[in-house]
Amino acid sequence: MFYRIHLSFCKLIHGELSEDYFFLVQNYRKKYPNLNVMLKKCFITEPILRFENIIERNRSFPVFKTPIPIQFEKIEFGASQQRITTEKGKVNCLNFLLLGDEVIKAVGYREKILDASALLLFFLAKEQFFFGEYFFHGNYQTVTNHLAAAIFKKYHIDNKEVMQHFYLEDGIGSLLCFHDDGFSLSIKYFNAAYCPLHMQLKAVFRPNEIADHVLPAESMADLLNSRL
Repeated sequence: MFYRIHLSFCKLIHGELSEDYFFLVQNYRKKYPNLNVMLKKCFITEPILRFENIIERNRSFPVFKTPIPIQFEKIEFGASQQRITTEKGKVNCLNFLLLGDEVIKAVGYREKILDASALLLFFLAKEQFFFGEYFFHGNYQTVTNHLAAAIFKKYHIDNKEVMQHFYLEDGIGSLLCFHDDGFSLSIKYFNAAYCPLHMQLKAVFRPNEIADHVLPAESMADLLNSRL
């Protein structure tokens, strides 16, 4: 059938882990629900859910200030994917999120941290890294307190209390969110100044507020450029 030939050529030309192949498979799945083509997705949940507790903060989470710059895997916010792959190696999986005409890419690596299986996610918009996440599920509970204690020690936070969720803020706008919901553990790293699509993400989580302050495309671009 034509669509199988089309998919094969796209995969050959652009690669299995390309944006072109990913969205072509998604489009054909709408027409052919039984399409037997596997994508190397990092996760099957809605991608926008990865930004929960980040774009809109959870007010019940304690907030700590740190004098240490917050970084994910020692990779600076604003880095390119080439910088990430140079440091981390070949990507294991990926996802894409459409925000209007713009795309957010998530590239992932599967690793072991303290003998617990972890998914490491790097999110990029306009080829710029702005959001990272360690995601643990399954038998992760034995490492939760160890990881929290290690984070407090690394970022010079004097806290001995056992905590299931909290925020850390540094002096340059970077944010760390630690959250164990009883089913999974997520440790997220974010800096809005390096997110070219921050306004669009805010519009998803706070639609009423953003609707009252909609900017023309040119003005939005100027605003974002002025922050980077």
